[in-house]
Amino acid sequence: MRLLHFKNGELSLTDDMYNDGVIPPYAILSHRWGDEEVSFEEMTNGRGKTKAGYDKILFCAQQAAADGLQHCWVDSCCINKSNSAELTEAINSMFRWYQNAERCYVYLADVSGSSHDRSWESAFRKSKWFTRGWTLQELIAPSNVVFYSKEKEYLGNKQSLEGQLHETTRLPIPALRNQPLSNFSMEERFSWAALRQTGLEEDMAYCLLGIFEINMPLLYGEGKIKAMARLRKMAEHAIEGPSGALLQQKLSGLRQWLEVPDPSAIPSKAIKARVQNTDHWILKNTAYNNWKNDPASVLWLWGKPGSGKTVVSTTVLEDVLQRCDRSLGGVCAHFYFNYKDNHEEGPELMLRSLIGQLSKYCVQMPGCFDWLFALRERMGPRPLHEFVEVLQELILEFPQVFILIEGLDECLQRPELLSVLLPIITRQSPNLHLLMISRHDMEFQDFLESFSNKENTARLEIGPHHQDIRQYIRHRLSSESRFRKWAGDAELRQEIEDHLVEKTDGQ
Repeated sequence: MRLLHFKNGELSLTDDMYNDGVIPPYAILSHRWGDEEVSFEEMTNGRGKTKAGYDKILFCAQQAAADGLQHCWVDSCCINKSNSAELTEAINSMFRWYQNAERCYVYLADVSGSSHDRSWESAFRKSKWFTRGWTLQELIAPSNVVFYSKEKEYLGNKQSLEGQLHETTRLPIPALRNQPLSNFSMEERFSWAALRQTGLEEDMAYCLLGIFEINMPLLYGEGKIKAMARLRKMAEHAIEGPSGALLQQKLSGLRQWLEVPDPSAIPSKAIKARVQNTDHWILKNTAYNNWKNDPASVLWLWGKPGSGKTVVSTTVLEDVLQRCDRSLGGVCAHFYFNYKDNHEEGPELMLRSLIGQLSKYCVQMPGCFDWLFALRERMGPRPLHEFVEVLQELILEFPQVFILIEGLDECLQRPELLSVLLPIITRQSPNLHLLMISRHDMEFQDFLESFSNKENTARLEIGPHHQDIRQYIRHRLSSESRFRKWAGDAELRQEIEDHLVEKTDGQ
């Protein structure tokens, strides 16, 4: 969870926080999305201030400050929706985020007036805010909900407007008073959303995850019927069986034991540094597309130091995550070795991370996790091959699994790493697509060619990469103030550009 920090009249985003215990008190905004909402990217680069949606964000921050809170959260700009894993985590956590907020400000863009003039009550009951799927949990989860008109005038709170809220939403009074949701039957909770709508049809199921106190992978493209069927199945298990909330509680505890690092840290930095529309050559590469589509496929991308392997890997990761979003049952996990942390990173941490990431997509307890629970209880060293066996069995739980491993050459435990990769590759699970990225290394080359067809091996292409470097240099020359002195000399800029591209040798 990342928050907006309001200081000296300016808004800035905090770093992503993964532990509820370190999240400061915050307010949260509930609203209906309009045509000009401010995105995460626009909030980050400061280009969202001219959009209509920024006014709501600023109102939330200012009202929070008036209530003694320095932080607030707004769904439009606090979630990096281009990151599929982050979006999944956010939607599964959203009920809890609203529940933990000190204040929830409801901004009603279609209601005029203030608490001093009750003429707004008719418009209040007809507000489209009450017709949206996502606003159901935003009304139920927080204990302190405050309503404001489009003029940002106070109308009342969940307590003072309880009668109107009950009549408009047909929600039971105990639900409005934050009684435990387990006190209400499954069918009753489904009925609360019967007349509500969402922009994306699958969201009609996903907006109810918190109402049923469950976690579920997001599979946009599956359609409303399949999404609701999965939700109902998990809701039934949560109430009647050893899955649902209990499953997610067990899996969450298991991930804590696995000590899974944040897999998005390195890709996020690379994406920020990447110049727009670069590295798209890989998406057109035949070997890459064969890897995505062929069963039991293995691909090794390699390049010289400084050739942009990590940036290319983020392009691949984004492409694969989009494919998984469109494909029912497609899942993705990734791991980046980093020489700066090599004293901590090795094959075991890689296996723990991949298992932990894939576990987030589980809708029932995989049988192979019995081994993990046994490993957790065992004292002493835990053999790598047992983690490998768990991962191999877990892969079979999904129709398609894409695994990306970047920086193999930065792993100092080379023999152990190869001993881990060998059984995963040679098993040739038909649903596994394994992509590895590293510098050119004869040991890796010999290792892969010993059992892989040469068509499964590709190199980062120097030709297309020259174009990316030229675009990067051009971007730096045009965007940085220290180079503006050459802005009017096109011939000199071209000479500098050509010289630098020639000196890079594709790097």
